[in-house]
Amino acid sequence: MITFIMHCLATYAKKVKDEKDAVECVKVAKVFNNRYTYLYLYHGEYAWMCPECNHLHRRIPNTFQFLTGNHFPACCSFQEGHRLQCGIKTQP
Repeated sequence: MITFIMHCLATYAKKVKDEKDAVECVKVAKVFNNRYTYLYLYHGEYAWMCPECNHLHRRIPNTFQFLTGNHFPACCSFQEGHRLQCGIKTQP
């Protein structure tokens, strides 16, 4: 019985830690994306950071469009394309 309770507590603690990590990933990506997705260059290129896994993606070459701007590759639950739906700053 005690082992079961310990197992439940450990599982709950891991779930709480994972949720905190996910929130932190989103915060880090938001700060990065507001600066480097549409406004400024990151090492000479526009870049987008996935808020789910924090993987850094460079803009897909020759995909800039007048209305939607830069396009980026697919990652996690995001499809290939622009990131205007993500609430990223497009003006300083």
